[in-house]
Amino acid sequence: MLPSAKLMALSNRIYCLLLHLYPTPFRREYGRHMAQAFRDDVRDTLKESGRLAVMDLWLIAFFDLLKTAVAEHFWEIFNMPFEKLTRWSGPVGAVGGLLYALGVASIIYGSAPFTISLLVTVPLLGLGLFGLYKCLPATESRLNIFAFAASVSGLLLSNIAFLVWLANPRSNWDNMIFIGLGLWLMGFAGMGTIALVNRRLGRLSFTPLLAVVALTGGGSLYSTDPTSLIGVTLLTAYAASWILLGVALWQAHREPQEPGILA
Repeated sequence: MLPSAKLMALSNRIYCLLLHLYPTPFRREYGRHMAQAFRDDVRDTLKESGRLAVMDLWLIAFFDLLKTAVAEHFWEIFNMPFEKLTRWSGPVGAVGGLLYALGVASIIYGSAPFTISLLVTVPLLGLGLFGLYKCLPATESRLNIFAFAASVSGLLLSNIAFLVWLANPRSNWDNMIFIGLGLWLMGFAGMGTIALVNRRLGRLSFTPLLAVVALTGGGSLYSTDPTSLIGVTLLTAYAASWILLGVALWQAHREPQEPGILA
């Protein structure tokens, strides 16, 4: 069993590492005080109750740290400065594409993994859409606003309808899937055209239209078995286009550019 001094040192070292679960601004402001308070708690516990009681202290401290770290990250996201939210839309969209690709890869095990991937990725892709909207030039504001509204509405409608249809394939929600896809394709094609014409995403300005081509190339994505070669290929290409678009948005938002118009 570790001597008390080594147990204190080890506990302090591990706790300081776990503090990196918190957002950086929070850790800079409170991390030192939290580490000192934990050291004091460990020292007092060792003196009053012995080494075994330190394990109980660790359980309480760990779950409290995990809970508050998650809460702080949520607070930071919802209170994030508008410019920072826009700048991070690219990486978030790329992560959404990656998770979507993982969902596609797991579709051979059934619809459940793919359904979970949809629930996780739709908000991420929505933020990616917002980043693309903010990247486009203000001179195209009316078309941009219309295209953004259509693409967001289509993204939500098509995925919600698809989830309902997966739960009950005999329902009439397959029609809503096509309506949602139509809105999404129309809106995203408009945004992609603006991006390509104005070269707003540099060499990767073609990536929004690549996503459109991925879903329209086969023309029968939802009338084909999603586990078939054509279904998996189209869904994978769609996911890959989002990863590329996320990279392009990240590069574009790191450079000064003409601000877009708020919706």
